[in-house]
Amino acid sequence: MSASLPPLHETLARLDAHLAEQGLDRGEVLLGEGELSRRTALAEGEVRALLDGTGIVDFKVDDRVRRRVRALYGAYLDESEEG
Repeated sequence: MSASLPPLHETLARLDAHLAEQGLDRGEVLLGEGELSRRTALAEGEVRALLDGTGIVDFKVDDRVRRRVRALYGAYLDESEEG
């Protein structure tokens, strides 16, 4: 039987401590909420909740898929306008 993983917020606390030893923060190593939100197509509030260890509201699968596809499309449009 596999051992259970520690909660995400505990892992992040260890990462933050290691980054602090190096004089860095999450944003400098692409662990900031905004960057994670963009890369995962989750809202920043959802990313923040996951990072804090509180979890997110359990939407129906269809709703989650629609929201993420909409977020990915929005990100695609933003990149298209920049380039």
